[in-house]
Amino acid sequence: MAGTSSTARALLPADEAPPTGSLVDVAPHRAHVPLTARVVAVGPDRLVLERPADLLGAASRLVEDEAVDLVWSEAGSVVGVPVLVRDLSDDGWTAVVTGAPQRVQRREAVRAPVDLRGRIGRAADGLGAGQVLEVVVEDLSESGARCLVDPVALRLEQDELVHLDLPLEGLPGPLAARVVHRRYRHGTRATLVGLRFEGTTAADADAVRRHVFARLRELRRRGAL
Repeated sequence: MAGTSSTARALLPADEAPPTGSLVDVAPHRAHVPLTARVVAVGPDRLVLERPADLLGAASRLVEDEAVDLVWSEAGSVVGVPVLVRDLSDDGWTAVVTGAPQRVQRREAVRAPVDLRGRIGRAADGLGAGQVLEVVVEDLSESGARCLVDPVALRLEQDELVHLDLPLEGLPGPLAARVVHRRYRHGTRATLVGLRFEGTTAADADAVRRHVFARLRELRRRGAL
């Protein structure tokens, strides 16, 4: 049909687009390595992004007209949108949207072993109220965390809602989370508590993802991965 582009473009609603300045995951269909890129600008049918980087922080090459998926967190959900790579340059590229944004299930968010001192408390007590306990966070991803909790000082029940305060740069405040498992740590008096974050904002996910990727880069440089 005359006047019709060979590439079908789908509008990206402004209220569903990732915020300018946020990090998104870039998933080329030809590879299964975690890449991230920062959003520079957002339009109704495209996004402008910086060049994507891998876990080591090295810039990764894309191919003109390559099909990739962009994935980001929004209000506690994971959103994905298919795009085509256009206008590649040394500074960045344009992602032309080819399908509507959809809530997606990601089997495993990129996670890293960490050694953070956080603070946990029951959500029912409210932030800054009730009993708050210092914990050691051993594992972190944008979808959740695992931490060591003294069950005598603070007994947490399965499916209980809590808030977890982490010392991460750029994290606006404590994260809401739900207890998904509890396992006794042999040889200690601690319980390993698995948490799934709930209601995370784009800023929350961005701060956690930055820390996770920085930690993985550090471990790879040290040969620990």
